[in-house]
Amino acid sequence: LMLISAGKPGFAEIAKPEGKDASLNLVDFTRDGRKVLFTESDREGLPDFLVPRYTGKEVTTSSFKGGVGKTSVGIAPTDTGAVVCVKLPGDGRFFLGDVSLSPDGKRACVERFSSNHKKRELYVADTDSGKAQLAFEESSKTWVEGGLATTRWMPDGHRIVTTSEKDGWNHLYTMDPDGKDLQKVTGGEWEIRWFDLDPSGEYAYFLANKDDHHQWQLFSLEFRSKRITRLSHRTGTYENPVMSKDGLSIVAEFSDFAKPGELVCLSTGPARMPSGSSTDGPDLRLESNGEIQLTQSVPDEFKHTGWVIPEIVHFRARDGNWIPAMIYKPRDFSPAKKYPVVVFVHGAGYLQNVYRGWSYYYREYMFHHRLTQLGYVVFEVDYRGSAGYGRDFRAGVYLHLGGKDLDDELDGLAYLGS
Repeated sequence: LMLISAGKPGFAEIAKPEGKDASLNLVDFTRDGRKVLFTESDREGLPDFLVPRYTGKEVTTSSFKGGVGKTSVGIAPTDTGAVVCVKLPGDGRFFLGDVSLSPDGKRACVERFSSNHKKRELYVADTDSGKAQLAFEESSKTWVEGGLATTRWMPDGHRIVTTSEKDGWNHLYTMDPDGKDLQKVTGGEWEIRWFDLDPSGEYAYFLANKDDHHQWQLFSLEFRSKRITRLSHRTGTYENPVMSKDGLSIVAEFSDFAKPGELVCLSTGPARMPSGSSTDGPDLRLESNGEIQLTQSVPDEFKHTGWVIPEIVHFRARDGNWIPAMIYKPRDFSPAKKYPVVVFVHGAGYLQNVYRGWSYYYREYMFHHRLTQLGYVVFEVDYRGSAGYGRDFRAGVYLHLGGKDLDDELDGLAYLGS
């Protein structure tokens, strides 16, 4: 880890890896510039796996180290002094989550997940001594989903805001840095995918499927009253939001069925448009809800294709759960006729595909359109294990892929037959 002083020649090494298979990653500077927070990942001792590549007449191989390596968190001074390591219990083999400095730089919040992903912990460490205190923990009989967890310091440093699925759905919680006074600030059968905090600390802004599991919209939350206000109003899905430094606006990607993503800018409050913004340019368009569309990247030919719009339906699975699905029908579809059916099964891992947005599987979406032109009905299911429907729906495939997920597909076909 090197430090370069602006306007001065040369650089200084302030931290280096402990082993030959270790690497460092810069996290942040304290506001006074006197300390640097970093992480170290060490894969020494992990087994090597060889991967053959069959190209042409010769077979070549590459290798990678598999398994859970050792991870540590350190604080390095930018002038003189020794590196301080955050003192976490255990052997150092875990998956690292969010790591962030408090606004005053005196504390660091470190999130980690056990190697089997059944436990999540938040530690708050003193950046002078490295001494860490457990502030929050949750565990699961299946697994804690790391991709949903986010943790932030309040701007004044007095509270920590995090998300958790501990009650079945991913929601916002606040707590003191020592873990006391844990408060749940959002709730309901919907989940949050992203949040950020207003510089004043009075509001949080988040992305959630609150009003419809198949649309991801942006909302504001006033902490004092816990009042939630919807900021976005177009039918569809907003993704990858980024809040401006002053908290006045959010830029996100908006999409819908047959509408690939375009960048849009939203105000975070009534009549709050970012300073210097204008809708006079040829590439900017002010929507009726005050939203500014920043890009116009979809060709007219694509817009005028007349893409098939799937119908979102829900059916009962054999265990009584409601399962979401989509049906793509030919334009001249008649309920009195019989049609061949093609079933599309989205990839596992963890995602949602039954939603109003430009799908990760956009190539398949266009192929589905072609199949309907040829007289097919296309059917796809967000089976158990899919994202967007809470912890228990996600974890229904634990240790048994080909169980409830396959049942959901078969029950969907039975629903079509009815």
